[in-house]
Amino acid sequence: MDEAVRIIQVGLGPWGRNWAKNVVPEVAGVEAVAWVDPSPNARSQAIAELSIPTDRCFATLEEAAAAVPAEGVLGTVALAAHAEVADACIALGKHLLIEKPFTPTAAAQAGLVLNVSQNYRFYPAVTKAMALVGAGDLGPLLTADIAFH
Repeated sequence: MDEAVRIIQVGLGPWGRNWAKNVVPEVAGVEAVAWVDPSPNARSQAIAELSIPTDRCFATLEEAAAAVPAEGVLGTVALAAHAEVADACIALGKHLLIEKPFTPTAAAQAGLVLNVSQNYRFYPAVTKAMALVGAGDLGPLLTADIAFH
């Protein structure tokens, strides 16, 4: 890949700041060019913690897309905001990477890519637990309670 894919990251809460600090910078071929959060406090915290340029932080995806060219969006928002972010991306003609299941119908109809990140299932602890339960050596599974933080 000759040029990096320019993305706008939407969501600057604790999870979003973690992505901005530890995930996005490690992905070759991707460049975050703008950041969005409706919360002024979240934007201020991200600017302070991550050295994000103030003029690249916006309250809405629409403002960011109008100000900064980008091909796609990374959604690191709470579940309640997923549909809103997905709809906005489709309306703006932006590809989207977001967590949790979504129907790809609207994106496909618009000729866009909607990627759903659900990476917890590949963590070593999860795959080991699946293997142990699947082998049946410990007896039948009666219940499971899993929390990711």
